[in-house]
Amino acid sequence: MLYTDSAGSIWWWQPRLSVSAQDNTKGMNGCVSGGQIRFEHQNIRSTISGGGAEMAVQNNWFNFSVLTRVADFGPLMLRIPKGAPLVDGDAIVTNSGGTTFIYGNTAAVHFAAFPLSLCAGAFLAAGDWGEGDLYYCYGYPVLPVFGIYNASIIWNNMLRFSFLGFRAAPQLYSNGDNFYLGGFDIQCYMGGSELYLRLQNHRLSFAARYIYTGGIGRVSLTAENQLYLFFPYKYLIADGDMRLHIINFDAGWEMYSPHDISHIQLRLGAAVCLYDEESYSASYLEKNNFIFNGNSGSVQGTANLFQGTSLLYGYISYTFRPLSFFSLSVKKLTVVPVLGNGLKKLLAGQSSGGDSVAEGGFTQDMLRQTVKTVLLSGLTVSVSLYF
Repeated sequence: MLYTDSAGSIWWWQPRLSVSAQDNTKGMNGCVSGGQIRFEHQNIRSTISGGGAEMAVQNNWFNFSVLTRVADFGPLMLRIPKGAPLVDGDAIVTNSGGTTFIYGNTAAVHFAAFPLSLCAGAFLAAGDWGEGDLYYCYGYPVLPVFGIYNASIIWNNMLRFSFLGFRAAPQLYSNGDNFYLGGFDIQCYMGGSELYLRLQNHRLSFAARYIYTGGIGRVSLTAENQLYLFFPYKYLIADGDMRLHIINFDAGWEMYSPHDISHIQLRLGAAVCLYDEESYSASYLEKNNFIFNGNSGSVQGTANLFQGTSLLYGYISYTFRPLSFFSLSVKKLTVVPVLGNGLKKLLAGQSSGGDSVAEGGFTQDMLRQTVKTVLLSGLTVSVSLYF
């Protein structure tokens, strides 16, 4: 247990008590450490615990190992302290506590007979929050799904095929009877390949990736789940979803000086949205009483806002460490958007009623400001001292 008091607690399950036994004549070694059991016999090694499991088998011609662990720290349970501020500033919103469970897991398989490695991992979380300052008007949030998933195949430390997935689905419920008010589910998946070439002190890399991201959202507010007096609608229901298909290419170059005194890295790339689709619908009906007059309405539509839009990016960094206790690092990231027709039309429509460009055109001050913005945006300079 890391921390606890009357308002909240953080639990970390990692017992420390251990008992071990060893028989050198038979090459056996065993260990029990609280929730952990470990056994070794000649070329076989295994470990099982609340924080994960490990198993390895080795001999002169074959090397096979599997490692599974739980986020390096074991399962973690959080209880949010009662009255903790969620928003700081002039208005402070407090909650009455909640719980969150976090679980991480990674696994790897390595083969010695041929240069192949398989890796996979996941990070999962779930949580809910109880009553708070906004509970009686808006309800409380729940996080039923939050996950990050990854897997990769690596050949000879030169070629990598990888997959990365992300999903989050927070929801909002009303107070009392747990009516669903709304929420969204956003997902992103990326798969691709990377090639690495090492030439003395130089390293070249090339990557190609496919990215899919999408999300759906829903709001369902009714007189039954909005019980306060001045809620204006009998119902207000809105739905929307978005899908984007993106390809990404980039290339990089790195150079290491002898003894790692300096390191230069350069990377150039582009991400292009091949296809996208956005759709939405909404409908409402007002109450009919002495305050509201019973109006109703609906709207729906589709769009392709991001198709043809690209992001060009470049990254350069230089690290200089002439002494063991001192290093200087300079990094610069530049991103240039290239808008597709959908965003161009949207921005043109929004700016058509705006202020006109000032007379005199592009002044010297505007030119200096533009150059300064381009040169300084994304620039990081850091100095490190080691003791």
